[in-house]
Amino acid sequence: MSEDGFRFKGNLVITGKIECLTGLHIGSSKAELEIGGLDNPVILDPQRKAPVIPGSSLKGKIRSLLEMREQKYTSSGKPHGHEKDCSDKDCRICTIFGSSDDVERGPTRLIVRDAIHKGRIETEVKAENVINRLTGKAESPRFFERVPAGTIFDFEMVYQIYNTADLEHLPYLFEGMHLLEDSYLGGSGSRGYGKIEFKEITLTVKTVEDYKNGSLGRTIETIASLQQLLRETEALKEIRQVFDEGGNS
Repeated sequence: MSEDGFRFKGNLVITGKIECLTGLHIGSSKAELEIGGLDNPVILDPQRKAPVIPGSSLKGKIRSLLEMREQKYTSSGKPHGHEKDCSDKDCRICTIFGSSDDVERGPTRLIVRDAIHKGRIETEVKAENVINRLTGKAESPRFFERVPAGTIFDFEMVYQIYNTADLEHLPYLFEGMHLLEDSYLGGSGSRGYGKIEFKEITLTVKTVEDYKNGSLGRTIETIASLQQLLRETEALKEIRQVFDEGGNS
């Protein structure tokens, strides 16, 4: 934990677009299967009846990729820190994404909203065959509903700043998002589903004073891609400068 303890200094609001480069399937449970119905429908927004990317799916996948990179996962396969197994008070994964024991590290820093598509999406249905290993013949296919390639979702993440260490950990979050672009989101990734790209990333700093004054905060920059964000550090320097100035906007 940082020497300056826990004092809310503000939020970094990260917004942008998620583009599906291949079909995306994040499935919902289905209690009953109608005759001729889908085996695996996608999750829908109950109000708009349109597909969404749940914030829990997005956050969980980024976390799991960072845990795999650092070999920080439990022997049971559960998330790192789930079983109070982390003794590192400065653990970036537990601090950013949360743990079962957050007394030492304070509040979970990262909030991930459900990613929403504005407008109507026509989903597609893809048949998946299972090959019988003995006969080599295709078994009865299963039908997966997918969000088609080219679909754009709006995403929002809120990264809460409590001490100077939180600013130092920020690039780690962007690294995790970049890892996701070369992995997959949702199910059936090894069969080509779920390749995504983060685009048009906007970084907005809202300090304590902004919340007092009802200000919209300071937009640091809109960046085309995560690769550009990780290569060019000027935006991160400007974010630090805002908080170093004591929250003046």
